Amino acid sequence: MAADLARLRATVLGGRGPGASMSEFLEHTRARSQVGGEPVTERRAQVARAAAVASGDVEALAVDVAAERARLTEALGAVRSRLRPGRPGARRPVWARRLSRLSVLLLVGAVLRRWGHRA
Repeated sequence: MAADLARLRATVLGGRGPGASMSEFLEHTRARSQVGGEPVTERRAQVARAAAVASGDVEALAVDVAAERARLTEALGAVRSRLRPGRPGARRPVWARRLSRLSVLLLVGAVLRRWGHRA
């Protein structure tokens, strides 16, 4: 029993502990490109969003909504250019305008649900 405990202690303390090299420490903490299968930048944005919601920081939430809206506008522009490659000035059909409105409403609902509001 004591030998097993000593072996387990040595295993746990052998990596990223007090005796770990700086490169090993950085590899497991700051130099990661993904955390839990998600890119680190997305994880940081999620934490910042959650902190803004928890603190009630309206300005930070407004910046986040603006960023999400810009991302959606860019994506819709790309889709729109594929749907109408030769007609940049043509008016869209009614079903396409309704689809655009619906996608904006769905994005806003998803963002609000992510922030913890009920839509």
